[in-house]
Amino acid sequence: MPLQKNEIATALIGTLGYAVLVLWADLLGHAPGFSASSSGIQPMDNARIFFLFGFTIAALVSFFIRTIKQSQSFIWLISTSLAGTIGTFLFWIPGAMEIPAANALIILGLFLCGASYYTMAIALFVSLASIQRIAIPITSIALALMLKTALTGITVAFTSPASQAVVATCLPIIVILCQAALQGNFWKLASGDERTHDAPTGKTPVRFLVVASVVVAALRGFSHLGLWGEGYIGPSVDHVGDYLFVAIALALFAYFVLIRNCDSVTLRHYQAALLVPISGFFIYVIANQEGAQQTAMLLLSDYYVATELFGHLLLRAILFSCIRTNTMAGWRIQGLADTAYGVTSIIWIVLLQDAVISVIALVTVSMFFALLATLQSVNDKASDTETDTSPNYLPADNETSLAASSAPKPVDLSEQISLFYDNLAAEHALSPRETEVFLLLARGYSRARISEELYISDGTVKTHVAHIYRKFGASSRQELLLLIQDKQQASSPKA
Repeated sequence: MPLQKNEIATALIGTLGYAVLVLWADLLGHAPGFSASSSGIQPMDNARIFFLFGFTIAALVSFFIRTIKQSQSFIWLISTSLAGTIGTFLFWIPGAMEIPAANALIILGLFLCGASYYTMAIALFVSLASIQRIAIPITSIALALMLKTALTGITVAFTSPASQAVVATCLPIIVILCQAALQGNFWKLASGDERTHDAPTGKTPVRFLVVASVVVAALRGFSHLGLWGEGYIGPSVDHVGDYLFVAIALALFAYFVLIRNCDSVTLRHYQAALLVPISGFFIYVIANQEGAQQTAMLLLSDYYVATELFGHLLLRAILFSCIRTNTMAGWRIQGLADTAYGVTSIIWIVLLQDAVISVIALVTVSMFFALLATLQSVNDKASDTETDTSPNYLPADNETSLAASSAPKPVDLSEQISLFYDNLAAEHALSPRETEVFLLLARGYSRARISEELYISDGTVKTHVAHIYRKFGASSRQELLLLIQDKQQASSPKA
């Protein structure tokens, strides 16, 4: 299905807005212009905890907001921009000059920045979720993460500390301008009344989004991006080769793990994707073992950065699916997930600072939550109904619906005629896997449902379906079902 012009504009504006938003957060935590403030706050070693307090409280408040009047959007945009700009200034000024009660100003500034960050993210994510093909917002977030990684390195390398503070102070205004351009898309989905046409089969459980938030929060707790203050000043990657490695790894993860399966974004796909960020925990442990060679540590560090970024991409992909398939308001869904993310991150920082438990124990806890998510998704699959609400796009004729009223009724595969279908598959030289797909096609299953039943990607199903059409000489599912019915009538005994 071709993209509409407004969807292309939404994707581009959303990419720019999110790239600027996360660039702003990166500069707050890692730019030399904020190092004095970030490192000087006492008694916490990681100033990010105060940013997270503002972020978490804003997320919790948004979860309890039932309705938002569109007429109030202008006030909301202005207040959010002011909070981010003022918060950035309050965070920077105590480190730039000696000011009484510096700690109080820094904490207040970080709190405002955290609350502003969350609020600004709402409009971006809900607006991107309104795009009809879910692969597009996923691609937008991936591109934004690559862009911000490059921009962080460029800003830190080529601007003075004072200039970095000025740039960071202006960035919330740019994000708000992007939000203002996306307001129509925000209200399209924010209320939960309208859903896109290619939503996945059934609902994506919000509880799985919450579990994924916990795992990703734990992953960031070990990363350069999750640690603010002395020893963590500067970008996460500072060489062109490192950036290319991270960008390519993120692109491969995004394409093969998410985008190739995005026609039917199901829990099974997310469940497999969760293995990528989990692998980052093992990389962290290996890279920090005594005796690890420096070259290996650098490569492992770059891989960890890529998995950490992919973790956030995965989290946003699940968020998009939840917004598109649940009737709960979009900001409430994000509020619930980000509350879990913020609480987990705060606990993580406290545990790491006080060294109450070991890194291995933290990894074990995270793996446990991931296992819960896996088991829960299996239970959800077992309780799914047979109803399939997602559309199916045929590879041969690009039909937008297989449920046309004129289509023949799907053939019922009873035990008495199963041999007929086996013989029919053999007659047309179908492979074993093509035979399995063919039998499900004959039962009226959609591509998405076949993907779930056979545990293969939607792209693989599409390929098998195309082969089946070619071998039967059919150009669509309707024509295939008619051919089957003709064969069945020809083979039936005459009265």
